[in-house]
Amino acid sequence: MRYLSITFLLCIVYSNSLFSQEDLPLIIEGTIYELSEDNEQIPLIGANLRWLNAPNGAVTDENGQFLIGRIKATNLLIVSYVGYKSDTVDMADKATLELNLEADLTLSEVLVEHRRKSSEISFVNPIQTTSISEEELCKAACCNLSESFETSPSIDVSITDAVTGTKQIQMLGLAGKYVQISRESIPDIRGLAAISGLTYTPGFWVESIQLSKGTGSVVNGFESLTGQINIELRKPEDEENFYLNLYGNQGGRYEGNLSLKHQFNEKLSTGFLLHGSDRSKRIDHNHDEFLDMPLIQNFIGINRWKYEDQEKGLVAQVGLKLTKTDATSGNRKFDKHHDLYSEDMWGMNNAVDRYEFWTKSGKNFNNKNNSSIGLQLSGLVHDQKTVFGTNEYIGDQKSFYANLLYNQDIGNEKHKIITGISYLWDDVKETAYENQFDRTEHVPGVFAEYIFKPDAKFTLVGGLRGDLHNIYGAQITPRLHLRYAANDQTVFRLVGGKGWRTANIFAEHPGIFASNRQVEIIPFKNNSSELPYGLNPEQAWNMGANVTRTLYLGQREATLSLDYYYTLFQDQIIADLESSSDGRVIFRNQDFNSWGQSAQIQLDAEPIANLDVRLAYRYNYSEAKYGSEIKSTPLNSFHRAFINIAYNLKDSWHFDYTLNFRGKQRIPNTDWLPETYQLDSESPVYFLSNAQVRKIFNDNFELYVGVENIFNYKQENPIIAPFQPFSKNFDASIIYAPIFGRNFYGGLRYKI
Repeated sequence: MRYLSITFLLCIVYSNSLFSQEDLPLIIEGTIYELSEDNEQIPLIGANLRWLNAPNGAVTDENGQFLIGRIKATNLLIVSYVGYKSDTVDMADKATLELNLEADLTLSEVLVEHRRKSSEISFVNPIQTTSISEEELCKAACCNLSESFETSPSIDVSITDAVTGTKQIQMLGLAGKYVQISRESIPDIRGLAAISGLTYTPGFWVESIQLSKGTGSVVNGFESLTGQINIELRKPEDEENFYLNLYGNQGGRYEGNLSLKHQFNEKLSTGFLLHGSDRSKRIDHNHDEFLDMPLIQNFIGINRWKYEDQEKGLVAQVGLKLTKTDATSGNRKFDKHHDLYSEDMWGMNNAVDRYEFWTKSGKNFNNKNNSSIGLQLSGLVHDQKTVFGTNEYIGDQKSFYANLLYNQDIGNEKHKIITGISYLWDDVKETAYENQFDRTEHVPGVFAEYIFKPDAKFTLVGGLRGDLHNIYGAQITPRLHLRYAANDQTVFRLVGGKGWRTANIFAEHPGIFASNRQVEIIPFKNNSSELPYGLNPEQAWNMGANVTRTLYLGQREATLSLDYYYTLFQDQIIADLESSSDGRVIFRNQDFNSWGQSAQIQLDAEPIANLDVRLAYRYNYSEAKYGSEIKSTPLNSFHRAFINIAYNLKDSWHFDYTLNFRGKQRIPNTDWLPETYQLDSESPVYFLSNAQVRKIFNDNFELYVGVENIFNYKQENPIIAPFQPFSKNFDASIIYAPIFGRNFYGGLRYKI
């Protein structure tokens, strides 16, 4: 029985049609199962399939599914899995295969034929998707989500400014705000938390990450412009009863993470995820009288419940999340209790209280057309107060989201439809520069996605959604994904579509507050008083192509991936730091004047047993209009290169090393400043290097130590005029490299 839960309503159901001998396809697909004590089929992840006396093979994915190309030499397919009896199947007259492997309890020794990769590019998904497992996340410190992509060449991480220490991501050479980030298929990091929200998910909580390039599925909404990142948290039904992670580093940051669960019975379970962190050490290595990293006190907690009745096809879960963060920075002697709003000592304090809930429920009807229905609900309250020197920013957001989905096969499994309705409500109130910016958005929407898969080689996914925004009016969002498998070793993909979003200009550019620049908003036309900030929504078309191919280095598999993506903004809002003669920040709409392109080549190989090597090179280029001049986007490297090496010694010692190369970045024009404070037009090139060693003592206990920024590369003088923080020259927002140098860390993981 195939079980479809609400969490995976977006998965494509692949065809199991029967063919006559002359119509047999070149690619065989199917599913490998094990049988539970109740005689229920459970998909086997990582089962091996290979042709007799041939190197050609495949491995089942997280759903137990596989694709393998036929060969002329033989029709005998061998299926094996550690701890199970191997089976040989004659595929001469078969187009598909569903097989139950039988447990072998009498094995005296086991031959391991395949080691599952910690990060894999899907050959099956029509959307280019990289799955990042928990094992991959353990290669680095990963204290929170913003630090969870250090071993992924598709994501860049940078710092917004030298005061708040906020980390932001980039995909396809464009800001992370254009990436839709969801938690278990529900929109998560958006609105006032579009940048800072990455720190609200501790890395320890993450079970896996699915990273997709290009516009995503219309089922998930309209806000994906350049990609999607879906976060799967630790589940209450399949986690250890007790899992503890402790972490500390040279910079005085200490963290504790705890995962608890309880299984009441076969159907009901609950889990707790708890996080606490503290940094109280004041560090000023460059002696500019400003802290290199903010002082922090954070507490984040989740409680979730899940009910699952497989016989009736019912799933329901509910979750609650509490986030309380406090960060203090600025002058190294600044005390938030005594010096807040002081005109003598510049300081920053950022306090956030955030409350979230979500619920998901679904019903699988277990009928011939594989129909199911699901409902997703979520809501949040976000309260933020930030003081920068004598300036104050207050942001309050209340949001509610609902998504009702229904899917089924049409006629047969070659045709599938997912359709539904959605509703989004945002109530946002902001105070910035002594002005009030309020808006209330209501966005009801309808969507439909058609999936056509005539055989295992070709998949078409076409989606269309319509949304009626109470301010922007009707919005149409089309998207199309195509996948073609030339054989079991080569897959081609094409993607094209549109996305749009409401900008949050202050929350998405926190660096502007870490300066004394004046801010000017140029409204879109004269009748824009009802528009948020007087500006149109951001809209973009994204198009891309990808080819993924399996290579053989000797008898060992390697994966080569090539992709190119182009993003054309129909309307973009940028923070223009350059077009005024006095250094003002100007926000305005850009009409087809901005675009970006990204090309990447990536090779994942295992040259010798247990040694994984990942090599990548990426070229990014983007342009926008600054005043009357078209320029490349500042603080964005055109050239990036990446090497990650991971060696596993008998599943006991794990050695990981990452090297990043970052090319030159254009620095915003600073000619308006006195000559003493003016910056070069380009940044220098530099390398960042990290390393980690893990020792796994047994199934329950491991230790890890590591070092970040091995070469100790830092941006010299990241703050302009730090000794005159209340002058118009003060600016801590132009950051192109790390501020904190070499950093040693260590920790432990213990589970029961």
